[in-house]
Amino acid sequence: MNYYFPDVLRLLLVMIVSLTAACSDDCHPLVSGVADYAEGEIYDKTDGESDGSKGKMNYNGYTYEVVRIGTQWWMAENLRTTRYNDVSLISQVTDDDEWSDLTTGAWCDYDNDPANGAVYGKLYNWFAVNTGKLAPPGWHVPAGTEWETLSTFLGGSLSAGKPLKESGTAHWKSPNSGSNMSGFTALGGGGRFDFGPFYSLLDNAFFWTSSPSGSANAGYYALSYDGNRFVGDVDDRSAGYSVRCVQD
Repeated sequence: MNYYFPDVLRLLLVMIVSLTAACSDDCHPLVSGVADYAEGEIYDKTDGESDGSKGKMNYNGYTYEVVRIGTQWWMAENLRTTRYNDVSLISQVTDDDEWSDLTTGAWCDYDNDPANGAVYGKLYNWFAVNTGKLAPPGWHVPAGTEWETLSTFLGGSLSAGKPLKESGTAHWKSPNSGSNMSGFTALGGGGRFDFGPFYSLLDNAFFWTSSPSGSANAGYYALSYDGNRFVGDVDDRSAGYSVRCVQD
């Protein structure tokens, strides 16, 4: 069949329109300007490298808010990636027995409800943290000493909870003393026991450290709705906690 040049143009136009219509949400169309930034790179800083400066950072198809607190850049949202930074998939595990038997990295949504994951981010076991591949390029899961640096800058373990927690009762139980003056915006995302069940949504926020403790545990930091303490402890590596990342 012979085509005249106008016919070829019409055919190409039909093909382009068809492909565009077929594009699902998984196509992740780029927002203007976002493609200019490498994954993990901070952009749109409000005040340079000054304390309190805010910005944005892209990782695995999602744009995170970030904030400068003292000398550290922190994610101002909980991690929600389902892939490592080498784009390999992290296992999603919903079954309690399977969760408790894991010795490899996994994630879940609180109560296995994606609506919770969309608000509070994912819960990860420590095996995912320990891969060293959970954070965006140029970022990492903080060691216990880095959480201590944050706590000290905000007044110490007895009072740092207030500036770390989001204010109000949208994502915390009442009474919530949080002021969020740091911009960290900690939410009461709860956790998952090492043996599987979920607990403490709106009551507590739990954040993994990258620091192991003994042969079976690892460190974490916690916040509560009814106090200003920001304290560290250890738990079984199979527990499911939120993850925040800090810039290298």
